[in-house]
Amino acid sequence: MAYSDTILADSPVAYWRLQETSGTNADDATANNNDGTFTPNAAGAWTGGTVGIAGGIAGAGAKAALFNGTTGYVEFVYATDPTEYTLEAWVQIPVVPTANQIIVCRGSSSAGYFILRLKSTGVFEFMPNGSSLITGTTVAVPGVWYHVVGTAKNSTNAHLYVNGTEEGTPIATGTLSTTPDRYRVGGLGSATYFSGYITEAAVYATQLTAELVAAHYAARGTVDASANARATQVLAEVLKSGPCITRVTQVYGEVMENFPTVTYASMVYAEVVVQVLHGCPAARRMLELSEHGAST
Repeated sequence: MAYSDTILADSPVAYWRLQETSGTNADDATANNNDGTFTPNAAGAWTGGTVGIAGGIAGAGAKAALFNGTTGYVEFVYATDPTEYTLEAWVQIPVVPTANQIIVCRGSSSAGYFILRLKSTGVFEFMPNGSSLITGTTVAVPGVWYHVVGTAKNSTNAHLYVNGTEEGTPIATGTLSTTPDRYRVGGLGSATYFSGYITEAAVYATQLTAELVAAHYAARGTVDASANARATQVLAEVLKSGPCITRVTQVYGEVMENFPTVTYASMVYAEVVVQVLHGCPAARRMLELSEHGAST
C-alpha cells in the first residue's frame, strides 16, 4: 500500500501533499475538497514543489514545499470545531532554528491554539489546547526528514510522536477551544514561520492511536542502503572541491542554469543531500559531475 493510501484510509479532514509546481492552490488529496491556499514568499512568488526534492517517503515523484521562514504559509479556513484531532506532517530543516517555528496549527488569523512546532532548541513540541506544551526529545538534524504528529481529545491526554514513537509526557487536554477557525501549515505570524521543507501534511477530526501513528511512519517505505554509502563518499569529495556546475539536468527533467557552488548548511546543499540519500539517480549524477568538475 502506498503511503498516501495509508493516510487516506484514516479519513483526514484534509491532506495536503504539498507537491504543487505552480499557482497558489494546495490540493487536498481527500474527496473533501478542502484545498489550502499558498501565501507567497517575500519575493512575491511561491517557492514550492518545483524544487523537486525527494521527501521523507521513499518512491519516485516524492516532493516537498520549501517555506521561506519569513512570510510563507498554507491556509485553510475551517470553522467546524473538533472535539478531537490530529496534526501530522513530514519536515526537514537546512539549519538549526533560532526561533520557534510552526509546522501545522489550528488557530485564528493571528493566534494559534493547537500547535505542532519545532522549538528554537531543535526539539519538537505540541501545544494541544492553547497553553501547556509537550516537549519531545529528538533534536532535529539539518538535512534529515522527520515525521511529526500531535493528537488530542476532549477530557483525555494529548500525545506527541516523532518518527512513529511517542515523546515527552502526555498532558490533559481539557475541553478544546472553539476560538480557532482555520488551519495553517508553515507559520501563523511574527517569528513563527517555518524555514525548510514540509510535505504530506494532514489534519484529522479524530485522535489517531499510537498504533496508527506508527503505521503511518512505517508506510514511508525504505531507502537503498547502497545509495546512502555512495552519497557519503561523493559528498565528501564535493565538500573538498565545491566546483561550480554551469548546467545540470535536475530531477524530473527540469533544468537548472548556473547551478551554484555546493556550500555546507545551505539550502542547495540540503536539497542535494536529501535527494541522494533517498536514492535519486539524477541527484547522484549531479554530485558525480560536481566531483569531477564537469558540466553538461
